[in-house]
Amino acid sequence: MKLKFAILLTAFCGVLLTDCYKNKDEALDKNTKYMSYDSLRKSVSVGAIQPLKNPGKIYSYKNYIFINEVWKGIHVYDNTDPKNIKELSFISIIGNVDMAVQNDILYADNAVDLVQIDISDITKAREIRRVKNVFPYTLPPDIPNGLVYDGRKGLVIGWN
Repeated sequence: MKLKFAILLTAFCGVLLTDCYKNKDEALDKNTKYMSYDSLRKSVSVGAIQPLKNPGKIYSYKNYIFINEVWKGIHVYDNTDPKNIKELSFISIIGNVDMAVQNDILYADNAVDLVQIDISDITKAREIRRVKNVFPYTLPPDIPNGLVYDGRKGLVIGWN
């Protein structure tokens, strides 16, 4: 009798735990913000200056300083007068964590893609080339542990 009760109790707990886990995944997925790969590949743009919130890597090139805003893009500063540094613009690059510059070309990761941005005229920076799927996809750092994302929906870019 005790054995039957133990088996029934174990089975009941297993059903309860399985159901809770399913609901947790559904809740996590419901609060997950996705971006399609097509939208990602049209998202690089130069815009107005923004305050630094989560700075990452810093890069100096000619009279410019580039500071990565982790997972968001790159701040561009004019360093012609180091005593009076001026922020020029913000290059929005979703999923950006790294950059390099050579011969007036800014190389940056755009989540899974590598983008090349012509900065020969820093006021008119523009994407000139993209190499798709160069980098492995990594979830943003603010995503809760245990998130199982649906890659068919695109890239996870945030979580509510």
